[in-house]
Amino acid sequence: AAVVQHALELLDPAERPDIVPAIDQLAAHAEPRIRAAALAVSQRPGALQAALLDPEPYVRATAAVVLGESATTTLDALAGGSQEERRALAYAIGWLNARALVPRLDAMLIGADALTAREIAHAIERHPDPRHIVGLIAFLGDRDCRTDVRRALAAIGEPALRALVMAWADPTTPMDVRRHIPRTIQHFEPKAAMAALVDALDREDDGVTLYKILRAPPAPGAPEGRH
Repeated sequence: AAVVQHALELLDPAERPDIVPAIDQLAAHAEPRIRAAALAVSQRPGALQAALLDPEPYVRATAAVVLGESATTTLDALAGGSQEERRALAYAIGWLNARALVPRLDAMLIGADALTAREIAHAIERHPDPRHIVGLIAFLGDRDCRTDVRRALAAIGEPALRALVMAWADPTTPMDVRRHIPRTIQHFEPKAAMAALVDALDREDDGVTLYKILRAPPAPGAPEGRH
């Protein structure tokens, strides 16, 4: 499905009218993501409106994202729906580069499971926005989405680094989040990251966190692992 989707992304029916019949066939494909990709490429208004009622969340989400705020009812339903529906919406916002819908992602993090948080983090990584920082930091305690959350925070940049330093210094920050802040900080600009880590050595009294500070800067090219 991913290969077909990528191929469809490279096609423009306006420039290649000969591919329209093939796209129409793919729009009826059994695989929802292929169906959704064909729908996004064709962008036929009638098909998009009909797809808002499709039983598959990825197809509904694609149609709603392409239509934008004119499909507010469907967008709201997906954003506040099941984990699968939220994942589908986050996925569509990310791969369709729907920057205008990125603000919706913050509320979608509330109550998200790890798979949903990962999909939302992917979309935020593609469209960094400081409004998502607090919501992302809360997921550093979940190993199943931690790597994706770190990448999203790093994509946001300096505002996220400041927030991480503040969360680290805040005694109310849950320990399962605090202990993963050192390895998160090492994803940022090296000089600023090192300054934050060195500063923390003077005030950190948790042994596990101290250990993570001392081993935070990995060797160049080393894999991150699941620390």
